[in-house]
Amino acid sequence: MKKSILIAALLIIGLYTNVMAEVKPSCYVKSGDKTYYGQNLKIGAYAIKITSDDGKVVKVPIRKVQSFTDGKRLFELLPTVNDRYDTTDFRIMEYVKSKNGLKLFFFYNSEMEHPGREFYVFNNERLYLKLDQKNAANVLSFFEIEAL
Repeated sequence: MKKSILIAALLIIGLYTNVMAEVKPSCYVKSGDKTYYGQNLKIGAYAIKITSDDGKVVKVPIRKVQSFTDGKRLFELLPTVNDRYDTTDFRIMEYVKSKNGLKLFFFYNSEMEHPGREFYVFNNERLYLKLDQKNAANVLSFFEIEAL
C-alpha cells in the first residue's frame, strides 16, 4: 500500500514538473485591431517578427505596432512632450512600474544633447508627468526606485 502511494506521488510530481517545464512566457504584438501571440519575438530595424506555436511567422511593421511584450518586458506606443507639454512625437516606451493607478515608462533618447533615458508617468493612458531634474527624485522614490 505504501509503495503504491509513493509511486502515485512520484508520478504526479513528475507530471507536474513536465507541465511546468513546457510553460513559457508568451509574447504578443498588438497592431491596430489585431493581436498576434507567439512564443518567440525578434525585433528588427523595420519590423517585429513573432513566431506562433505552430511555427507561423508574422511580420508587423514597427510603425504600426501599438504594444508588444517579449515575455519579460512590456512596451507601448506613447506620446512624448516638450517642456510646455505639447505632444511632439510617439515613441515605443518600456514599462517600469505601477503604483496607485500611475504607470512609469521610459525610452532611451539618443537625439538629446546628452543622450539618456527619458521617464514619463501616465494615468489611465494619458500623460500625467514628464520627469526632469526637479521632480525625478520625488517621483522615483514614490515608485520605490533607487535614483538612476
